Amino acid sequence: MKVTRPVLVLALCLLFAAVLALPARAQDAPVDLQKALAQLQQMQQGAPKADPVDFRELKKLLPDELLGLPRTSASGSKTGMMGMKISMAEASYGKGPKTISVTITDAAGTPLGAAAGWSMLGEGYEEETDDGWEKVRTVGGHLLHESWSNGDRLSSADMIIGNRFIVSIEVSGGQPGDALKALQQIDVNALAKMAASGK
Repeated sequence: MKVTRPVLVLALCLLFAAVLALPARAQDAPVDLQKALAQLQQMQQGAPKADPVDFRELKKLLPDELLGLPRTSASGSKTGMMGMKISMAEASYGKGPKTISVTITDAAGTPLGAAAGWSMLGEGYEEETDDGWEKVRTVGGHLLHESWSNGDRLSSADMIIGNRFIVSIEVSGGQPGDALKALQQIDVNALAKMAASGK
């Protein structure tokens, strides 16, 4: 089974959140993964009970074209990890050296919501190096993590909608900000309505 980047990031974020939930004295000591996993299980039991939407509904939100590039493939799946049910849709776009990958993930029912990972950095976070930059800010009422790598010519953007959905986009062979431009062509309002309805 292929485990995509958003799923791995979400799982690691939840594990980190479980560590943060341990008593302060325990946080100062070396991390006990068994205790952290036990804490995560308790958090998961207290999370809102919600089933992720059918991945076919998420696939409908994948455009036929992004940034002028045609869609070359699309897929969807529903899986489970660490007690979570996750639904996702993925698509690839490309023509020549420029390619785009898109993943829409429904992380319904996860403790602390899908925003756990990005809240570690916090809104307003910004870093710049010789190789590129990354920053976290709010766009259209949704938390956005955006980055650019000069060496790889890789533009990426990850947006959290309704503390539930994650839209992740990577543009290879493009320009800084390309991933955000592509994300703006995704109907995030439809995801926000799904999150608000609790379905």
